[in-house]
Amino acid sequence: MSYLAVLAVSLFINFVIILIAKKCKIMMDCENSCKPQRFHLTATPRVGGISIMSAALFMLVDPLGRMILLASLPVFFIGLFEDLSGAVSPKIRLLFMTAGAVIAVMALDVLITQIDFIKLPYYFAMAFTLFSLVGVTNSINIIDGLHGLASGASIVALFALFTVAYSVGDYQLGRLIIIMTFAVCGFFIWVYPWGKIFLGDGGAYFLGFVLGLFSILLVNRNENVSVWFPLAVLIFPIWEVIFSIFRRKVIRKGDALSADRLHLHSLLYKRTKFSNSVASGILLLIYITYQLLTVMFYKSSPVLVLFIIVFIICYHISYIKLVRFSFSVKSTK
Repeated sequence: MSYLAVLAVSLFINFVIILIAKKCKIMMDCENSCKPQRFHLTATPRVGGISIMSAALFMLVDPLGRMILLASLPVFFIGLFEDLSGAVSPKIRLLFMTAGAVIAVMALDVLITQIDFIKLPYYFAMAFTLFSLVGVTNSINIIDGLHGLASGASIVALFALFTVAYSVGDYQLGRLIIIMTFAVCGFFIWVYPWGKIFLGDGGAYFLGFVLGLFSILLVNRNENVSVWFPLAVLIFPIWEVIFSIFRRKVIRKGDALSADRLHLHSLLYKRTKFSNSVASGILLLIYITYQLLTVMFYKSSPVLVLFIIVFIICYHISYIKLVRFSFSVKSTK
């Protein structure tokens, strides 16, 4: 298989979507949208997930890839329907994500049965796995606020998973991961730095869900990979979800599922006056540097736990400084 074909399909479909959306004024995310997380200044197509899913169909050549795509269908289509209609409640979306997670548990080896030396009872393992997959599915969507941040972070995480998969000899999983990587790259080229098209909920949910599946499969199929490696790889979007729920529900006494502009990436863009693409690029460079360390220590649970703790501490130091306008930076237009 030529992975360049995957890239070409993704690139071309994005090009077609942009042309059709602009000409027919459909599938657009308007610049005057009332959603608080909006930062763009022009109407932009928001169904980039179609290109990623289309290019990911190359995974159909592999039996494992077919099952991954099957499980992801409810997740992708409910997100796409939200992109097109804007009328799907968060609870309905969660229901479809859970359905996809149930299919994955039934069809794939993605049940989290053990955390280091602690073996989980079956029903607890089932509940924990479903909770984890749904959480990761939402995590990419929640960091999808700046040009290329969600897709760029996904590429970085996918490449980290791919590197370890090949290091431990899991070439089947590695090939599927690299297909997804090229599929996302075909989208990333259009979104960074110009923001010509957005992931939308369909794309973000699909990416998060597949990242969750790849992560669990990598650990379950390869005993040399620490169970903490997936969490270390995905800690940025995962912690954004956890902290956002805590901030909204506990600190602000509001709805845990309501959108706002108080994410780390949102504050970096607003408080420093960096341009959209520069703010995104800074976060991606930090994320790349961090991932280099996680890949080096993919076998060591103690080191990975330390990395996770250090990341969370650094996240909150940065968050507090941004809230208090404590960063001393020059504006970039």
